[in-house]
Formats: sequence, C-alpha cells, structure tokens
Amino acid sequence: VLNLVKNDLTGIDAVNKIVEISESGRAAKNDSAIFALAIAASYGTDKVRSYALSNLNKVCRIATHLFQFIEEIQNMRGWGRALRKAVANWCTEKDEQRLGYQLHKYKNRNGWTHLDAIRLAHPKPSTLKQNEMFSALSKGFDNYKADKDDQFFVGMNFNEIVGTDEKKAANLIREYKLPREVIPTSMLNSPDIWDALVDGDMGMTALI
Repeated sequence: VLNLVKNDLTGIDAVNKIVEISESGRAAKNDSAIFALAIAASYGTDKVRSYALSNLNKVCRIATHLFQFIEEIQNMRGWGRALRKAVANWCTEKDEQRLGYQLHKYKNRNGWTHLDAIRLAHPKPSTLKQNEMFSALSKGFDNYKADKDDQFFVGMNFNEIVGTDEKKAANLIREYKLPREVIPTSMLNSPDIWDALVDGDMGMTALI
C-alpha cells in the first residue's frame, strides 16, 4: 500500500480497491480496509490523501470503524485541516436519526468516544437538532432544547424513562427503533424485549 500511494494513478486505484472490498463485504473483517485507508490518507501524494479522506464515509460506515480509523491515523500523522474536515463530515452528513443511532449504539470503542471525535474535528452542525445533540454529549441533557420525545433523547435516557417496566421498554424499542446497547442488562432476559429488538433494525450478526 505504501508503494502504491506514492503515485497519483496507482494510489487512486488503491483507494478504489479499498472501498470496493469494504463496501462489498468481501473481507471477513473491515479492519484491514480501515488500516489501508489510513495509510493512503497519511503517506499518499496530496491527491491520494485528499481522495482517501473523501471516501472515509464509504469505508468507515459505523462509529466503531471511525474510532478505529482515528486511532490508526493518529499513529501516522497529525490532525490537519483535511482530516478534521473528513471526520466532521462523517458526523454532520448523516440525518438526525442515523446520527442518533450511531451515538446510541457505539458510545465508545478503542478508547475513543464521539465526544473525543467532536472535540478534535470541530464539526459545524448542519441543523439545530444536530447542534443540540452535540451539546448534550458534552454538557448533558439539562439544557436539551430539542424535542424530548425524540429518538436521541429517549435512547440516552432510556433507563430513567422505563424504570423496570419491560412492556413500556419493548414499546419504546419498537417506536424509536432503539438498538440493544441502550437496554439495561437486567432486561436482556426478557422475551418481550428480544421480540421488540428483532422487530427493529437488529442485523443477523448482532442477533447471533
């Protein structure tokens, strides 16, 4: 990869192949694609580095991937403007429901959190709701001005809202399409809870 990215033509081809393998799921894990993309974004020519970062969302589709990418690339280079912009775009280009899902499901990985990424990248929220979500991550929900009947608020305050009421919990999981990660461990023995999770967006790998 190091040899390929030192040339504009072969470097662009390498990034395209990284994206192709990652998006098609042709590798057992996405780790190698993330590592290779970090190499291209660190050691490639100016054109290759820019192209690699422009494809960040295609290879790092979930927050786990993003946190791994950040960890890898920090060992190779510093935080320049282009890297900050790429990570910021990862946060702001998602619609509010997809962003909220990422904030719920992947709160921390590899020692990184969403708040760490936001503090380093300084994303400019594209909507008022995004601004409220980012603010709540750093300052808490005391001053959360957005609709408190939305997925983000319900997911982040799930324990307080449902208490020990499994039926209420199951209804909220279905209504707001909440991931398993927001469910308290004490409820994960409940068939009603699992019925609700399976009715939602739980993938086969997560179910297994």
